[in-house]
Amino acid sequence: MPVLDGLMDLRESVENPRFREVVSGVVESIEGGRNLSQALGEFPEVFSKVFVSLVRSGEQTGKLPAVLKSLTETLKWEDELAAQTKKLMLYPAFVGSIVLAGHLLPHDLPRAADDRLHPQHGAGHPAADAHPDRASPTSSSTTGGRSSPRRSPPGAR
Repeated sequence: MPVLDGLMDLRESVENPRFREVVSGVVESIEGGRNLSQALGEFPEVFSKVFVSLVRSGEQTGKLPAVLKSLTETLKWEDELAAQTKKLMLYPAFVGSIVLAGHLLPHDLPRAADDRLHPQHGAGHPAADAHPDRASPTSSSTTGGRSSPRRSPPGAR
């Protein structure tokens, strides 16, 4: 299959608008008399200099099909490598978050739970503030300095 026919078929079947624009530009350049490497070179943001140079070498040596096949395999390998790299980067991030959580939770979770269960009411002793019905043995009351008896809950006698 000639390259131009393949590019025309590709242009019709591609869904990505930007890629369709690039393929259309390459087709128009080839129809205008440029060779494939020159047409690809018009899109340096898509095709690297190395890629264009390899295509040019294939055109000059008559081995363009072999060069394109090699480039296809290389691009597939690069794509797989990028996908593996992303997976490899996710694992340390996941482990790091588990380690960080394991380090912070034992210190902060009990403190947060304690603050929630025993809120402080003012600047007094936290135990007395958290449990006002428990009198401190050293506190004085209206009984003349003696410890006051424990109060019964309302309704219980």
